[in-house]
Amino acid sequence: MKHDPAAGVEKVFGPSYLVGGAPRDLLLRRPVKDLDFAVPPCRDLRARAASLARLLGAAVFPLDAERSIYRLSPRGAGGAQIDLAPMEGGSILPDLGRRDFTINAMAAPAWKLKARWTGAAFAVAGVKPDSLIDPFGGLKDLRARRLRLASASAIKDDPLRMLRAFRFAAELGFAPDRRLLAETTARAPMIKSAAAERIHEELSRIFATPAAADTLRAMHKAGLLLEILPELSPQVKCAEVYYGKGGVLKHTFNVVERMDYLLSHLGTAIAGGKEIAAAGPPARALKTAALLHDIAKPARAKTVGDRLRFFGHEEHGAGMAEKVMERLRFSRADIRLVSAVTAQHLRVGNLAHNDEISDRAIYRFFREMGEYSLPLLLLSWADHSSYVRPADLLRALPATKKPPFRIPPKGLPRTGLKKTLRFLQAVNLLFRTYLSKGIARRTDRLLNGNEVMKAAGVPEGPEIGRLLDQVNLLHFEGRLKTKKDALNWLRKRRK
Repeated sequence: MKHDPAAGVEKVFGPSYLVGGAPRDLLLRRPVKDLDFAVPPCRDLRARAASLARLLGAAVFPLDAERSIYRLSPRGAGGAQIDLAPMEGGSILPDLGRRDFTINAMAAPAWKLKARWTGAAFAVAGVKPDSLIDPFGGLKDLRARRLRLASASAIKDDPLRMLRAFRFAAELGFAPDRRLLAETTARAPMIKSAAAERIHEELSRIFATPAAADTLRAMHKAGLLLEILPELSPQVKCAEVYYGKGGVLKHTFNVVERMDYLLSHLGTAIAGGKEIAAAGPPARALKTAALLHDIAKPARAKTVGDRLRFFGHEEHGAGMAEKVMERLRFSRADIRLVSAVTAQHLRVGNLAHNDEISDRAIYRFFREMGEYSLPLLLLSWADHSSYVRPADLLRALPATKKPPFRIPPKGLPRTGLKKTLRFLQAVNLLFRTYLSKGIARRTDRLLNGNEVMKAAGVPEGPEIGRLLDQVNLLHFEGRLKTKKDALNWLRKRRK
């Protein structure tokens, strides 16, 4: 970037202020990727924004043309951006009064700042407590790590602020005050008026934190979660005899909690965790899967003898999860992932119930799950580990990385640490195989279809796929080690 952004804004627009999250994050010593400037209202704001962009060596485009809000993206800045908006109400005090929370309703005079771009963020000097414009006590709330509404009409003006409060709580570790929680409970149904895209963005940011489960529980307690996801409402009273008060929803929160832990401790929690961390899908998709994987249990609940069963809930749940995610504007890639792992989330447990988990069964698992193998294994770990207390899980972690123990003649118990240990050992066996066989890099393939057709002497058709699958299985089992071995096997079969 050619020039100081703060000085550039002052030069082009006159007396302006750094507002929003930047003053807050600078006081918290957090990285600042966005600079939001409130500038004096003017008729030629678009032209001035373009002038500032030229001065700073940035691209400019309208973020909200009707409200004259523009965004500058410094070329090569790796996500850092500058937003310009005219002061609402004509000056800085009424502008701050229209903001969401007190910690975001502080302003730093731009003429007292020095800013520079440092790659994907900005370094800003001059934001000091005694120089802030702070009409609502944001600095005091910042020090108390408290979230408080900036005005009585804040939620009515923008209902999404209820969800934003929980997102800030997750990201910053702040606590909403009583009034904010009471307002949320009273106005929770208003969240339905917020745009689905905005709700999706807030949920994704919550899922990106290691506090997603606690945040979802707090949202539920305040009455907000089930307004956003009414499909989870039947879980509350379902299977309380099995899961305790809160039913399936309690279990769901526990699975998200284990996913929080797993993604924060991949290097130590599972076999080959450091390599898995580099290849794993984004947290938003995995935690969405954790949240929705049992969405169909209430609809499929049925008592058989003395047991409550949920036949077909995984397949039915895949379709329900897809509809929920479509409504909330998730990407097609995320929807496909969550739908696939929801439909198959019992599969690893079924493998673990076999006394011997054969190479052939493992091969079929990876062949049929394909690109969704890894997210399914991560969900399975979180799901199975949720059935034991956190302290017991931590003590058992070293044992979970050992080969699966022999199942006793009477079988595994229905519940308890022993059953969970066996399941997690099976998950870790699959993690190890995923890495050792090069599943992600597809180095488990010796031949392609054309090579099989030529060596086997068969015409193009379904037989090629069957032969290729046999070659891949024999390679997986270690009976064919090289391409030459595979070609020789096919030629012998041809003879």
